[in-house]
Amino acid sequence: MHRPGYETGEFSKAAARTLEETNVLIKDYPWQEDCAVTYVGLEMAGVVIENGAGGYLKIGNYFHSQYKLYLYTARKYYLKIVRTIEDALAIVADFFNGKDITAVFNKEWDWAVKKHFVSKDFIYKVTGLRILWFMLLTIMFSIPFTFFLIAFIGSPYCFGMFLIWLFICGINWLLFINYFFQSWNLFLKVSEGQRKFLFGTRSNYQEYDKDDIDRFYIYACKGGSKGPPWYGFEVYKMVFKDGTEIRFTSLLIGSLKMLFKFSDVPTTNVRKFLPFSKMGKVVRK
Repeated sequence: MHRPGYETGEFSKAAARTLEETNVLIKDYPWQEDCAVTYVGLEMAGVVIENGAGGYLKIGNYFHSQYKLYLYTARKYYLKIVRTIEDALAIVADFFNGKDITAVFNKEWDWAVKKHFVSKDFIYKVTGLRILWFMLLTIMFSIPFTFFLIAFIGSPYCFGMFLIWLFICGINWLLFINYFFQSWNLFLKVSEGQRKFLFGTRSNYQEYDKDDIDRFYIYACKGGSKGPPWYGFEVYKMVFKDGTEIRFTSLLIGSLKMLFKFSDVPTTNVRKFLPFSKMGKVVRK
């Protein structure tokens, strides 16, 4: 099931089911409660069925108490609107039994829609791609400013140029090195719609509950969305009700994603001019 607040590719109660069990799941789904707060479209709440052969069928609400069916099969995308849940269940039965139901659907353009049907693991680790994305602006500024610094070596302006380089690039690189050694082996699996999440090292992680978090602290040198060149460097600390603390940095996961993942957790922003991470990963009281 894809519930309100879930991310693209996030589902709950995923399991192999018989047709009868699938019908019960669809009938018992809280259509009025969930779909009243989501818009009509691929990201809306609903039930997704996979046939094991690369085909997916999603049932969601539509206007005037109707239902909208989304079919993805053989890299093609189809839509159909039905009047009642019984009409939807009849199509589900044909899909479940391997029948070709594309004839009763309207073909649409496939604009990378498969991601709305396929389950995704929301795992965050420090990878080469993550490092490149995190440091992209720093790298872009470092190249010309480093050339300027080299060109000014031996001149009266060398020290001034060094201070400019340090402010624009150098502090970023120092923070990155600090964050890398804190984060390179960390593992975080968390999604918006699930209360449970996993955190630890790649070979040893534990399950935690968002409801057990007392407060979430963000240490960064910024006010609002602006700050010095290193404003994107942040240190996170989660303090649980039993005194346990989890600590990691924005190299593992960006601040915007963090705020979405833990949107209902009490958060305190702490301004820190140089947010170096000198803390351990997990502290238990």
